[in-house]
Amino acid sequence: MLGCAAADSSSGRGNERLRIPDVDLWLFDSRTLVRMHIDNSDSTVGVELIEGGPEMLAACRARDALMPFALPTAEVWPGALF
Repeated sequence: MLGCAAADSSSGRGNERLRIPDVDLWLFDSRTLVRMHIDNSDSTVGVELIEGGPEMLAACRARDALMPFALPTAEVWPGALF
């Protein structure tokens, strides 16, 4: 997802086409969404816990749209210890 995200966001095409939310977020078990608030210097300035609602639905749809393009972590970061 990360490799595709960088290419698509720089071109401005991927997010609209795949309906990917234009925010930094983490989705846990399709029930809990954590939205990261990032400032212009790329620092995290806060987090928001979201359970349900339209943002949760959008995150689940984005995950489902991107799953066919997903790669195992070891392929993205060879040698990383996770």
